[in-house]
Amino acid sequence: MDYQLTSRVPLAQLKKYISLPISQDDMHVIIAFSDPLNIEAQEAIQRLFPRKIVKIATATKKQIQSYLFKVELKDSVKGLVTKIRDELNSINSIEEQQEASSILLLIDVILKACIRGRASDVHIEPTEKNCVVRARVDGKLAEIFIFEKDIYPPLASRLKLLANLDIAEKRKPQDGRFSTAVGQREYDFRISTLPILYGESIVMRVLDKEKALVRLEDAGMDSEL
Repeated sequence: MDYQLTSRVPLAQLKKYISLPISQDDMHVIIAFSDPLNIEAQEAIQRLFPRKIVKIATATKKQIQSYLFKVELKDSVKGLVTKIRDELNSINSIEEQQEASSILLLIDVILKACIRGRASDVHIEPTEKNCVVRARVDGKLAEIFIFEKDIYPPLASRLKLLANLDIAEKRKPQDGRFSTAVGQREYDFRISTLPILYGESIVMRVLDKEKALVRLEDAGMDSEL
């Protein structure tokens, strides 16, 4: 779907009518509705695209809300990304950039979003123009965030510091781990880095400590032993 198209319309309207702009061309805009027979919703969304002919598509309520959640996440981190840039511009040394508080907040947002989506892995990769964050859910990788490329270096350095990796080494694979609280639960993260064309690919394996603890009774052992 075209996230830039979605960002042009009020999120509150999309959530109210459970609708989602998918794509557009010179003449038409395709809108997915959970209820394609809701004329009020169609007319309200049509007013958001006065110069386009709306084509109706159908999706489940759960599907639309899932994508709207991603749109809401992107909107929520806009201010945080601006704060990161302001901090990086006001800090000269690399060490101070790595300790910037806004980077830690961004990492927290990424981890919360991926864990809420039941992700088993988190992939952070730089591309030619962007920094892409994807999460593996039920075996499939799904895009969660896209940041501008200037956000990647401080983000990658801070993650490598958390895992006690060498931040100066970018041409060899590295492995590490760290633990942190996300919400009310403690999680372990196994992190690995791999050199790629535009920098380093970072993969984090999410391990829930509570799920890792199995009671003796559940393992088939007698509780009296």
